[in-house]
Amino acid sequence: MKQLKVNNTSTSRYSGFREMLKHCDRNLHFQYVATDSWFSSVENMKWVKEELKRNFVMALKSNRKVALSQESKQKKEYVKSNRYSRDSKPWRFGFQSWIIRCR
Repeated sequence: MKQLKVNNTSTSRYSGFREMLKHCDRNLHFQYVATDSWFSSVENMKWVKEELKRNFVMALKSNRKVALSQESKQKKEYVKSNRYSRDSKPWRFGFQSWIIRCR
């Protein structure tokens, strides 16, 4: 895991991301967290929804595998995120968030 400098201390990128958002939460009013794929992970998505109580827009790398439904997830039927058709309907991802593929 790459290290970031936050307040002159070395930390993982995910820890640094969360510390930065905690600081923003104390000082700003916002509803959404938007990130590139460098910060998109299931752990960060859950943390933003459950701990920070915010919505998010996160890019997914094209090689990430995702379940297209809760049923697919239970059956462990995953597809690469780049296989999701741009013309398909949006689908739910885990904790009531929508995944929409854009290019």
